[in-house]
Amino acid sequence: MSDSAADGHGGDDRSGMRRFYRIITGPTPIRADFLSDQDAGKPPPRNPDRVRYWRGRSFFATVEAARDTIAARQERATARGLMSPRAYIVEVTISPAAPIVYEQSGRNTEHYTLWGDADALLTRVTDVLPGHPDDGDMDDGDVLPTME
Repeated sequence: MSDSAADGHGGDDRSGMRRFYRIITGPTPIRADFLSDQDAGKPPPRNPDRVRYWRGRSFFATVEAARDTIAARQERATARGLMSPRAYIVEVTISPAAPIVYEQSGRNTEHYTLWGDADALLTRVTDVLPGHPDDGDMDDGDVLPTME
């Protein structure tokens, strides 16, 4: 891991497990939700310093940071007269031995980039949460069965 599991962010526990949160558009996570921009076939960034992030995936250290990002996206969409798609948040739990590397990235201290196989990330989904706390479809306690 590129970052200490005891760095004080909200997703740590005593066993060294680390939780991260990713925004997705459907209520059931699928492999495509965990593809990097590179794996999804998007063109590489022009800035060579950004290529490594193009190979990773965007996650957040806390549910609140993910929800703040969803709210900001919805606000921008509304300002443009567009509808923002419904958003969900998946919790992914990473063990110290997992073949997944992560580091804090960007200006937002709650934003992380994770590198690893999409299937490895999908099998580590431990919860699916509503993108907005008032969404009635799911409770914060609804847990999907893990595939491990």
